[in-house]
Amino acid sequence: MTGETARIEPRQYDVIELVKDVANLGMKIPAGAQGRIVELRGTPVESVMVEFDYDQFGDAFLVELDLSLFKHIRHATVAAPPMSRGQTILSWFPFVLPALGGLAGIGLVQGFPMAQINPMYAVGGGILAGFAIARLFSRMIKD
Repeated sequence: MTGETARIEPRQYDVIELVKDVANLGMKIPAGAQGRIVELRGTPVESVMVEFDYDQFGDAFLVELDLSLFKHIRHATVAAPPMSRGQTILSWFPFVLPALGGLAGIGLVQGFPMAQINPMYAVGGGILAGFAIARLFSRMIKD
């Protein structure tokens, strides 16, 4: 290359950054604002439909922008918003509680060897009970 940067072709869901202020439907989008490309316009691409979703803008909204308004385009994966500690713990329930239920079934079989408990029923029943408890917790918390 001779000192010029190669033009990066935009792709859907890339993250873009504006180089100057843009006015859209009476709302000012400041330079430096970042958005996600949701639709490419033209072949070759001349403009893109960008989704902005910031607290300062209110709800998510779409803007059609010319490629010349971009400072740079970054190829990025769409990242989910960070989860709170409670959401993280809740997301473990469907995996951890059935495993603990199966472990409890093994403990039941080993703890009472004279009861002649079938291990398949004890472990399977513990897994199903753990699954049912996880579903119950998730429904209680979501409501």
